[in-house]
Amino acid sequence: MIASTCAFPRHLLALTGPSGVGKTTISQRLIDTIADYVQKPLIITTRLPSRYDDGEYHYVTTEKFLELKKSGELAADTMLPPQNEQRRYGYRIKDLEVIWQRKRIPIVITEMHLLQGFIVRYGRNSIFSCGLLPPGESKEAMLSVLLDRLHLRNRDSRQSIRGRIGNAEHDLLFFNNRADLFDHILVNDDIDSIVSILAKYVIRAVEGS
Repeated sequence: MIASTCAFPRHLLALTGPSGVGKTTISQRLIDTIADYVQKPLIITTRLPSRYDDGEYHYVTTEKFLELKKSGELAADTMLPPQNEQRRYGYRIKDLEVIWQRKRIPIVITEMHLLQGFIVRYGRNSIFSCGLLPPGESKEAMLSVLLDRLHLRNRDSRQSIRGRIGNAEHDLLFFNNRADLFDHILVNDDIDSIVSILAKYVIRAVEGS
């Protein structure tokens, strides 16, 4: 276990939602809007690099990832299906601590297991948890929107898109079953509105500390 040496309140802003819902776009807009208040820690991953990645990942072998987990250096971690791909993701405690020492709030991109891992480690009250949904009146309509967005961004294989849509079904069910883990569940049909809501929380949390 790594001890904290930071007196700054250890708040986290967690954005949870299926692939294609806009988590990365919203997090980047937040950084552009309130750069002095937030920062994105690196995501530790075992997946292969992609030409679409934009410096948000630190790539490690599966063996190294498991070493980090065993030694207690990860704040939260998960493995996304399919299992044969061994796509593990996590956040290092030391990367979060560096951001807190700068008196900023880390923005973490999560799914159900990462979010629950952060809650176990830091407590529910330390996390401003925002669930993001695509527009749509039904699950089928939401999945259709996600499918269109994944096709439009033109960076995933057909197999990858099928897997992401399958994961999205579980994500939508998670929102219904564990609404208690979210402060807001927002439909991403107006990015400016969502960024405004999150920016106000962050500024209030930092300036009130």
